[in-house]
Amino acid sequence: MTRCAFLPSRGDPITLKLVLYFFDKVWGDEVDKLYININSQIDESIVNYIRKFATSNPKVIVSHSSNSLQHGGSITKMFHESTEDNIVLIEDDSFVYGKGMIDKYFRMIETGKVDAAGSLRNCCSPGIAKKGEFTFNLLGREYEGGNIWFWPCFFFVKRKDLLKTDLDFCSKGWEPGEYIAPIDFIPEVIERSDTMVWMSMQLRALGLKFAEFPNPGDVGNPNYQWTHTNSLSSFIESMITDDDDHPLAFRTVARPPVIIETTLIGEKSEYERKLARMTMALRKFWNEFEEIKEFRDLYKKGMEKYAARFDFDWVRIEKLIVEYSKAIGI
Repeated sequence: MTRCAFLPSRGDPITLKLVLYFFDKVWGDEVDKLYININSQIDESIVNYIRKFATSNPKVIVSHSSNSLQHGGSITKMFHESTEDNIVLIEDDSFVYGKGMIDKYFRMIETGKVDAAGSLRNCCSPGIAKKGEFTFNLLGREYEGGNIWFWPCFFFVKRKDLLKTDLDFCSKGWEPGEYIAPIDFIPEVIERSDTMVWMSMQLRALGLKFAEFPNPGDVGNPNYQWTHTNSLSSFIESMITDDDDHPLAFRTVARPPVIIETTLIGEKSEYERKLARMTMALRKFWNEFEEIKEFRDLYKKGMEKYAARFDFDWVRIEKLIVEYSKAIGI
């Protein structure tokens, strides 16, 4: 059986460089192909830079969608471009630093132990979560809070099972009275779902057997030597801006300057963890980014500007950089 990985990228060359570093050093021999779709309106020079360093590994295939597909649409695009039997979804804020992690879950699928594997999350309206729990008999501690669907990262699945779905990985919404077939539900209010929820519904409705594991949001668990920090790459689309307050991802696009919200969604400490990982990647490959020196320097300056705006604790960030670097071996 053949294996491949899909990586939708928002065009951040800094964090993507670290993802590819681990692909080259740790787990590249555990798949046959890695497909990357740069799903971004970022400047063409950055796209070309990513394409050059990524395809230095012959297993990597890079495409570019300048019309900015949904994250799920980027996954569907790579599905149609690939032919491999089994697939793992990853993201450009996920780092696989333990050898054998990818192979372990592919083997579970290939030996018939399970049909698919992934980590759980909610990311939908309460009505969908509650009806899903009932429909698929998903009760118990691991499903608390409606965590019954799957992240589109470190999700392992067979091509033949995806072909039984409509191949739509996108976020989705339903109006009152609109039938949601996989969970046999007619909502009375508007219901919304994030990337991968609709696909998760369809796959659960097929009666597949899943291996479910915790979302590896942080390092340190020896059972899961990979990590996934949600939405690192989106920083260049809104939060990291140049001297004119244009997001780095849209500097060549005719858009007004972004006004950064004066409040944060979530805990400040979570943003500090994200900045620590981004800074870690930037420092690791600082000299290798000389070819995109202007972008590199604006990236650093933009992070510092964003941190100052919300009075982030750089002492804590520096400690996190040391901890993360040691944990993942860079």
